[in-house]
Amino acid sequence: MSPSSRPALRPRWQRAVLIAAIVVAALAGVMFGVRTYRSFLLLRSAQELGASDLGAIRPWMTLRYVATTYGVPQEALTERLGLPEQTDSDTSLYTLARQQGRSPLEYTQEVQRAIVAIRQVTSPSDGSGP
Repeated sequence: MSPSSRPALRPRWQRAVLIAAIVVAALAGVMFGVRTYRSFLLLRSAQELGASDLGAIRPWMTLRYVATTYGVPQEALTERLGLPEQTDSDTSLYTLARQQGRSPLEYTQEVQRAIVAIRQVTSPSDGSGP
């Protein structure tokens, strides 16, 4: 083979950059895949409870935000979750989960269940539904 007919080899630094780019892209893909799967689990959990609006609850949300957004009394939510009365309403669900040694996903699902239970107690049920 003559030197002019051989394929040009990439310099070593170009190969390193290419490999690094592939690794970063793969890690980003895995990270976003995991986030999407967790969102799916929360949505499915809410649908199983019959309250698909609760599928949007995320661990970054605070107790106050969740209570206000989903129309439940904050005191009832705090009580239902077994939290002390003096719990700061600006504490995120993520922080509360970590304080209890639980996963944020699991804790968020518990918050979903608590809201459904509170709604059942506080919603008037006159039997005249559709």
